[in-house]
Amino acid sequence: MRICCAYAVKAPTGLSWPGILQNYQKRTEEISTWLKNEITDSDVTFVNKIVSAETTDEELLEITQFDGVLVFLLAHGTGIGQRLVSKMRHGLIIDDPFGGSGDLIRISGIIHKEKYPVQTVGTQDMEALLHKIRVYLAVPRIAGSRILVFKNFEKMTPVKEAEMVRSIGTGSTMKRYRAGKAGFDETVRQIKDTFSIDVVMKDLKALKQYMSGADEEKAKQYAEKWTANAEKVVEPSSSDILAAAKMYLALTEAKKETHADVVSIDCILMFFAYDMGVYPCLSFFEMNNNGEIGICEGDLDSAISSLIIQKISGRPGFVSDPFVDTEKNQITYAHCVASAKPFGPKTSPYPYRIRTHSEDESSAAVQVMLPAGYPVTTIKISAANKAMSIHSGESIGNIDTASGCRTKLVAKIPSSRILLNNWHNELFSWHRVTVYGDYRNDFMDIAQYFNLKVYEEDKENCN
Repeated sequence: MRICCAYAVKAPTGLSWPGILQNYQKRTEEISTWLKNEITDSDVTFVNKIVSAETTDEELLEITQFDGVLVFLLAHGTGIGQRLVSKMRHGLIIDDPFGGSGDLIRISGIIHKEKYPVQTVGTQDMEALLHKIRVYLAVPRIAGSRILVFKNFEKMTPVKEAEMVRSIGTGSTMKRYRAGKAGFDETVRQIKDTFSIDVVMKDLKALKQYMSGADEEKAKQYAEKWTANAEKVVEPSSSDILAAAKMYLALTEAKKETHADVVSIDCILMFFAYDMGVYPCLSFFEMNNNGEIGICEGDLDSAISSLIIQKISGRPGFVSDPFVDTEKNQITYAHCVASAKPFGPKTSPYPYRIRTHSEDESSAAVQVMLPAGYPVTTIKISAANKAMSIHSGESIGNIDTASGCRTKLVAKIPSSRILLNNWHNELFSWHRVTVYGDYRNDFMDIAQYFNLKVYEEDKENCN
């Protein structure tokens, strides 16, 4: 991705803020060298542009066509920030200390009033500035991403549909099913419109073709690795685990062919209604351990949430169906898949057990014993409503019960009642996506870059 670094300067005069002795060329070279030394990512190219009050609107418009824009205000009174702020799809405006301070104050008020997808920063702490820039660079990475989802749209028999409703209710899975292809296409359009993310769809027939072509020996190697590294295998047979390994290879091949960054399967529906036969829990377990992203249930909003989490933190998100304990100010994040490496792919794994998928005691899933004593941040995107929910907590342990999904991470939260009152199920449904670490401010920055309304669901005055 090509990032434009626009340096706002002016000719020094007898009266000039930040001072008549300011050497703009030298300062531009210092910042440019610092950026290139600190941000060595192979996918980033910085392109320098010198701008001033004399720069034309056409020249400014060219700047906004880059994948991203960093505006460094080296001088006061250029008006560059004010002219650019309404033109940028997303951007970061930086007050080089005492350079553009007056302009930055004016610009920040405009951004807040007009809700532009732009952030401002002024700091003498270069590490803090570097962090803000790295968060900003996540935006074009998210925007250039692709999600592969496996779904079927054939109608169930009335008997099966009635049983599905009895089993799981009329929540998000059934809503997506009843919306059909038209509803899916509208969701894809909304995602493209809000995030510039592409969604590619394949059906169960294609998935089974990929699985039939999976290498038997490679599948055995993965099955043996998962089994050997597990604390124990509880219910699944070796054939269940081998089938899960073939699915992993199938999804890896499909992901490669479609150049996807995220893969998801509408698994509950496909398993029950269309006889998929294998759950993808171990596939997603493997992906989320090695720095890729695998998402349950064809949940595209959770896929986007996990993509944001990974691009910001380098860590996996944990998609879950939460249980809120109203009497202990606790929340339990529960699902049948989780990464054993919550701090990222290069860290040591936590213990896990290979289990069946809990609701129907079928196929193979995973129960991870996630660590206690760490801050956690939980978000959920609603592409249709251009919104993000967010809350924070602290991990305090795991629950090992037969009820609910296999992995159950417990977190302490400030107030269960406030969280429940602010859940906004009509916007964000049941799923939430949790990451280890305090990334609240970073995620809220990302929300502003994509012009999302933020619902701080653990705050008293959440709208």
